Amino acid sequence: MTDQTAETNKFPSLQHTLETQQLSEEKGPPSSDFDIALLQSVAECATISVRNIHVDASIGVYAGEHERRQPLLVSAELNIDPPVDDTISSTVDYDCIVEIARRLAAGPHITLIEIFARRLAEACLCFPTVHRVTVCIDKPQAIVDALAGTTLTLRRVAPASKH
Repeated sequence: MTDQTAETNKFPSLQHTLETQQLSEEKGPPSSDFDIALLQSVAECATISVRNIHVDASIGVYAGEHERRQPLLVSAELNIDPPVDDTISSTVDYDCIVEIARRLAAGPHITLIEIFARRLAEACLCFPTVHRVTVCIDKPQAIVDALAGTTLTLRRVAPASKH
């Protein structure tokens, strides 16, 4: 008995998962509406991320920060509807997230990095497939010998039902 067989005998659900995976590998990608519906019912969400987008922004509380642009490292993680087909239209294009961050950085002065993060998160929530966004911003020059930053999460809330 192999180690894998012994392990799967202890956990029947693992055995079922391995068998299902083997069948799906033999069968290939989902080909019917039923296969796609099954995949949709299983996957709760997909997560895409873009990390360490380098931008220079007019940002900060202090007077000297109004006079110069400062580097920021921007990261965004988006929880989206699971894609049902192999096209870019069923997800969010990474380039769009980068472009939004660059436009925010090129815009007018923002006092707080939390507001920068909020604006980026709100813009990402405008994509219809996005349910939740987490934005992390690091400001490398804010503190000597340390890295200052913020993390902000926004999620789409279902409209209240009318009774």
